[in-house]
Amino acid sequence: MAWGLIEGLTKRMRRSDERQADLALKKTPARLAGLLLQLVEDEGVATPDAYKIPTRYTHDELGAMIGARRVAVTRAFGKLKGEGAVEVRRHLIRVTNLEALERLAEAG
Repeated sequence: MAWGLIEGLTKRMRRSDERQADLALKKTPARLAGLLLQLVEDEGVATPDAYKIPTRYTHDELGAMIGARRVAVTRAFGKLKGEGAVEVRRHLIRVTNLEALERLAEAG
């Protein structure tokens, strides 16, 4: 049981370190793409044509998670949509191209 606790804490610390590095080094679209990848991993539901994130997030909430303002998140979604990586319908996010999202997350 203690080993499981240690593994959980280690995973959370790694994510925190990655998030801090992203805030310092990456632009908003890359930070948003990285967050969406994390959300797909944590709570994503695979459908035949996409990965759906079942929780409804506002642009303000997503901005708080990546250290950006709502308007910057809106612009970043425009870029991700333009690349064909995501779709947003009624605050539900669908990742339509996982490879493109990964590429955008790494682009910085």
